[in-house]
Amino acid sequence: MTPWYRSIRTRIGAAVALTSLLSALLLGLAVDRSIMVGGRNALRAEALQSLAVSAAAYDISGTVPSSSSVGSDATRLPRPLRAALRPGRAVTWFDGHDMWAAQRLEGGRVLSLRAPGARLLEQRASMHRTLGATAGGVVLFALVGGWVVAGSITSRLRRAARAVGAGSGVQDVVGRGDGAARLLGSGPGPRDEVRELVDRIDVLTGSLAARLDRERAFSADVAHELRTPMTALVSAAELLPDGPEATLVRRQTVRLRRLTDDLLELARAEQPEVVVLEPRDLATVVRRMVEGQEGVTLSVVSSDVVRTEPRRLERVVQNLVANGLRHGGGEVRVVVEGRTVRVEDDGPGFPAELLRDGPRRFRSLGAAPGSGLGLSIVSALAVGLEARVELAGGERGAVVTVLLPGAAQRDARE
Repeated sequence: MTPWYRSIRTRIGAAVALTSLLSALLLGLAVDRSIMVGGRNALRAEALQSLAVSAAAYDISGTVPSSSSVGSDATRLPRPLRAALRPGRAVTWFDGHDMWAAQRLEGGRVLSLRAPGARLLEQRASMHRTLGATAGGVVLFALVGGWVVAGSITSRLRRAARAVGAGSGVQDVVGRGDGAARLLGSGPGPRDEVRELVDRIDVLTGSLAARLDRERAFSADVAHELRTPMTALVSAAELLPDGPEATLVRRQTVRLRRLTDDLLELARAEQPEVVVLEPRDLATVVRRMVEGQEGVTLSVVSSDVVRTEPRRLERVVQNLVANGLRHGGGEVRVVVEGRTVRVEDDGPGFPAELLRDGPRRFRSLGAAPGSGLGLSIVSALAVGLEARVELAGGERGAVVTVLLPGAAQRDARE
């Protein structure tokens, strides 16, 4: 399953939220500039009006209101304001907090006042709080809206991915036939790009399912038809007089019979079957399977109660042991630890191609001859056991680990 932080839905929602945030920031900057320009103009007009009133009062009475001051020393005024002073002309300067206004009177005296800008700054701070709350609401709404809209787009893709990824993988879904494949495109939906993609997956999956079903049916039919004449051929080979030719014939007939038996077992393992899993102690079950076999050693590190079907599990373990004895140097170690059964050998290990691509039919990559079906049979049997099979290379050879479901997992689901 794709992590939420990597999903297309999350990316679309984040993109919509980020776009909304940037839009809110740009709008906030524009509103802030507009308010500041308008506020400064209003404060300047107020300062000039107060300066005109003070100048008129000074001309009449020789005094000015308490909010203004008059004198010959202009050094207390801001430098830009002093530089702009001209006789008979009122000038203003905003220092970021207050608005200054000044005018040079006759006789060189300077009339000045400072209009406080606290109201403008408070208005600006209030506007910032309002815009911040509004932007937060817009971003949250955009995030939720983008998440919902993106969910409607990607929900069909997720259904298709879950259908394809159900079970043990694509081969497992394809192997169930056209009925499973049609589930990918089921349900109402608009005819858009997503639906077109899902429909194409339907067609491809259905084609693969039909082809795989034909191959399985052909393999099972051939193996079944060959079994009777193969038994007769093996019996006839035993009647041949001893000699190099007879030995060669006997060896090849035994190999052909093993291939036929493997094909039949693989066909049975891949057939839909209701498997009843029962709680069993793993070490007890495995010990009964491998006890007394030559070249096989069993060690129990720990043992849990697992849900399994002993007959299928025995076929899994026996196939792995036989594979290890054939390719692994003649000695196989079976290790039970918790819910896992680990089969190790001392052979050359699995080829990199097998570890990368997984087991495939009729691909025997080892040096010893074989049908190439052993690991495919194990994988097919593991599906019914709800088990996971992992291939790895150990320190001295190949390692196959089978992880079985614990008894507590069923209790949790129930």
